[in-house]
Amino acid sequence: MKIENKAKMLMIFASVAFSSVANVAPQHKVSKKVLLIGVDGIQYEKMLEVPTPNLDSLNIIKAYTGGKLNTATQQATFSGPSWSTILTGVWANKHKVTDNNTPTADHNYPSVFKVLFQNGKSSSALIAWPEPLRNYFTYDQPLLDYTYYPDYDRKDLNQYKITDQKISYMFENLKLKYNSDFVFVHFDQADDIAHELGFSNKYREAIENLDTYIGRLINTVKKSPNEDWLVLVVTDHGRSLESGGKTHGGQTSNERTVWIASNKKLYTTNGEASLADITPTIYDYLNIKDKPILDGSSLLSK
Repeated sequence: MKIENKAKMLMIFASVAFSSVANVAPQHKVSKKVLLIGVDGIQYEKMLEVPTPNLDSLNIIKAYTGGKLNTATQQATFSGPSWSTILTGVWANKHKVTDNNTPTADHNYPSVFKVLFQNGKSSSALIAWPEPLRNYFTYDQPLLDYTYYPDYDRKDLNQYKITDQKISYMFENLKLKYNSDFVFVHFDQADDIAHELGFSNKYREAIENLDTYIGRLINTVKKSPNEDWLVLVVTDHGRSLESGGKTHGGQTSNERTVWIASNKKLYTTNGEASLADITPTIYDYLNIKDKPILDGSSLLSK
């Protein structure tokens, strides 16, 4: 009798246990991915004057470019050195891109593309200004799932707008086809307009256009329920007030001041952030273990 009751109890327990397991919804693994949006030459103060609802939905902090003043890391506030710092996590005294005409970066300080590849992560890039991939990190192109940059001369200001707009639409197809772990998207129209017209109404319009493109990219990554995207938006340099916004490259506060925006909470180190913090932040979020020593720190860590 006791054996019979015990057998019945075991059968009931097994039935309940099976029923409980069957009613549990399957757990989908959430993949962490990073979207780095580069917006060339957007002056912090001018951005604040323009309606930018998509940027306003992000957390924005001020940062600096140009390295540490009066140290070996001090570098010109040109696009070449700045984007190279963003993509390596070190300053120009290491990556060796000192101006826009430097042929290639120093191989001893690898780009984010190479480090991610070595750690089994995939990358893609859509960039409006070709130099980072055409010159500085050209040897890394075979490591990417896909690269795009306009390899032609743009003859008027409207072509810059067309290129940026095209890239913003390309992103969704790129994601559907490759769904890389890291995507670098770069827009250039505002910087080109400022070089021609300075802080003009056209410059303001270009910033508004950029905000639309940023919104388009963010909405695309939001459509993936099993992916957790870190979105970083960064500009590479400020602009000279003395030139009315037409030039940059010097060490004035306005040229050195940049900003970083994200859909995640950002933390500064001793109240400061810099362009050298972008790559360490990417490595931190993607849990990259095998990485070089960098000049910057993760903006995700207190």
